[in-house]
Amino acid sequence: LDCNDISARCMLTIFQFFATKTDASKLRMLNGSPKERLLKPITDYVEARGGRLHIRWGCREVMYEDGPDGTPVVTGLRVSKAGEE
Repeated sequence: LDCNDISARCMLTIFQFFATKTDASKLRMLNGSPKERLLKPITDYVEARGGRLHIRWGCREVMYEDGPDGTPVVTGLRVSKAGEE
C-alpha cells in the first residue's frame, strides 16, 4: 500500500507490534529481520525527504497552525531526551 492510502494509526499499530515482538520474523510476519524489513524502509523514506530520525528523543508536543483551507499544518515538534520532560 502507498503511504498516502492508509491511516497513520494503522502504521503506528503495526510498527509498535513489530517493535515489541523480537520474534516477529520467527512468526513469519516479516520476511527477514524487523530492522531490515520494517525500520530501514521507513528510515529511508523519511531521510530521502530531508527528515531525520532521533531515536533517543521523544516527541512531547506536535505544534501546528490552521492552513489556508482550514486543515492543520505541522509547524514543529517539541522533543526531549528519553526520560526527561
